[in-house]
Amino acid sequence: MRQPGTVMTDHTPAPSETESRTNALWGGRFASGPAEVMERINPSIDFDRRFWRQDIQGSKAHAEMLVAQGIVSAEDGAAIAQGLEEIWGEIESGRFKFSRALEDIHMNVESRLRELVGEPAGRLHTGRSRNDQVALDMKLWVRGAIDDLDVELRALQAALIEQADRHAGHDHARASRTSRWPSRSPSATTCWRMSRCSGATAAGSPTPAGG
Repeated sequence: MRQPGTVMTDHTPAPSETESRTNALWGGRFASGPAEVMERINPSIDFDRRFWRQDIQGSKAHAEMLVAQGIVSAEDGAAIAQGLEEIWGEIESGRFKFSRALEDIHMNVESRLRELVGEPAGRLHTGRSRNDQVALDMKLWVRGAIDDLDVELRALQAALIEQADRHAGHDHARASRTSRWPSRSPSATTCWRMSRCSGATAAGSPTPAGG
């Protein structure tokens, strides 16, 4: 099972002066680049790289929408989809090189996609912003984390009920009145389940893309 909360540390060195200039994502109207401290604190790839699955899934869905609406040709859509699949494989196998100069997971994926498929990659940005991608990735990640926690919670519930069937207890420490965990475990486990569903799941739906 994947670990949604695991912090993934980026060991990529800070970008050089040349790399910063050539990979400037904003500030085209400025005469010089940002201060060194800004270059160190601005990138979010150190932690949002864990969203790579969600980012690629969202990009694939967005590309399909662009093709369906006639905004992007089917040929370009196919190239984008193939490129995203290749990037998925690179990241999954550990061959993908994350760059702090590209700031976040969105631009890391988009930059690599451009290397792979060329001009069609630029059309993937049509109709959405990086903020849209941030919101979508977070929602999808939360959904996945909830599903993972749900599996663990079900295992805990099963373990408690199994123990309840094996061990007897006492009601309010009175030996004269014995009770068994099964009289309490089902209500407790049901409460946990209902609490999880009513709060966390609702927070993860719907996605900004409408799904």
